[in-house]
Amino acid sequence: MGSAEVAKALAPYGDYLVASEEVEPGDGWSYEFLSDFKDGKASNTEELGKGIIDHYISYYDDKGRDYDLSLAL
Repeated sequence: MGSAEVAKALAPYGDYLVASEEVEPGDGWSYEFLSDFKDGKASNTEELGKGIIDHYISYYDDKGRDYDLSLAL
């Protein structure tokens, strides 16, 4: 879903897109990043996007497996 076509279709609805060039691992996402939004740690959209990426990477780093990860804002 991180293709240019999806980005173009969503462009009228937002200023940022979080997308992965690679297929994401089957373990899915940890939605802990939502607490940054709820707790006010992310004061703007860019900070929230960076928080999503940081949580995503640390979630898989904590699993101790060697995953090929990519996620961009």
